[in-house]
Amino acid sequence: MPSNSIFLEVDSSIKENQLKLVDNESNENFQKLFSENDPEFPSKYIQPYPGFCIKTKDTLGDKFFLNICHSDAIPIPPTDITNLRAEDVLEKDITEFRVPMSIGALHHEKDTKGIECRACDVVINSIFFKKIQYDTDWKNFILTIVFEALKEKYQIDCLEQDKIILSNRKHLGTIQKHKIQDREMANKMGLSYENLNKLKENGPKIEMMSSSTYEAKVPTYRLYKKKCKQSCLIGEFMFPDVISADELKLDLGEDRIIIECEQKNYLLDIFVPVILRPNTSCSVFDKATKVLTVTMPLVGG
Repeated sequence: MPSNSIFLEVDSSIKENQLKLVDNESNENFQKLFSENDPEFPSKYIQPYPGFCIKTKDTLGDKFFLNICHSDAIPIPPTDITNLRAEDVLEKDITEFRVPMSIGALHHEKDTKGIECRACDVVINSIFFKKIQYDTDWKNFILTIVFEALKEKYQIDCLEQDKIILSNRKHLGTIQKHKIQDREMANKMGLSYENLNKLKENGPKIEMMSSSTYEAKVPTYRLYKKKCKQSCLIGEFMFPDVISADELKLDLGEDRIIIECEQKNYLLDIFVPVILRPNTSCSVFDKATKVLTVTMPLVGG
């Protein structure tokens, strides 16, 4: 199927200069920077927010999905991006431009046809995500960097020209939590990753940082239709270790339900085969049964 995407010509040396990876596995070359007496860099877990989903293929012809996510916990590119354009980075060769990102572990999922495929979650800064979200040049520029990162990290060579940005879903599968460096805590401890990284004199230009991922819990739930004053979809979601509704975040779309509890590591993100009315929906959490009941009126009901 022909693609209408417009691609920027990106010089490989520029991509290497501008790529900053957050690696999930131990890296032998990176570990050589530190002696046994060096302090462990503090870390923390984050739950990324879904952004958009990319479908592509690798060189073997197998489907591959990229979940481009975002989080305030990922550092924003140090270069002022307020009025910066993607063309500026390329044409002016801004070699100091860095794109901090967290590359998650590969996970196996099933596509809409039930065929098994691989997926990977990539997390960038939320402010930076808003900049690239509706800017085709920036989006293509970042995706070029992400494809390079996958090749560097997992030796997966995706066909960038075959990429499709899915309009009907923001991610495939469950978005995993990421363990990233806690720079705020590091500053309080007098540690500096940048200073440690300067010890590397002749190493690669891609900066590696340690990180890991684990899957969030999915609550037990059931959905059913019920005729009240109008037809409604009723959702009952059980959170046995949640104390109050204040711990839960509920986000409804026209065909989507997202429920998150950061304290207890819950994340549910599902699509439903009906059209909801989010603005007239309501919810109540029963502290005795630990069940969140969401009443969602249906369009046309």
